[in-house]
Amino acid sequence: MLTFVTPTQIKEIKDLMISRFKECSQMIAALNIQEICDYTDENKELGSGSYGVIRVAKNPQNNELVVLKSCKCKDAYCLRASTVRELCAISQFNHQNILKLLNICADERIINGR
Repeated sequence: MLTFVTPTQIKEIKDLMISRFKECSQMIAALNIQEICDYTDENKELGSGSYGVIRVAKNPQNNELVVLKSCKCKDAYCLRASTVRELCAISQFNHQNILKLLNICADERIINGR
């Protein structure tokens, strides 16, 4: 999976999220949205549901195994309230038994709703 967004697009994504979900504005501003996400899919699906698929992937920079959650784009802006709340909540977790949110990969569909 390779995605690329510019710093301007990252700002647009965060501004859009903040405008739609004002109650989470401070947490949204602190989210780490990567400009370039380059993960190698290990073809190991851990689960799937109505929101998307969870897979094992590898970070090519350090060969670290990570878990990717790919969200399906269904609504006009590809940003569901539940997704934004989940991102904000998960970003606050710091516990040995809970996966840590490392970063967020985005593409233009989030901005353009495609």
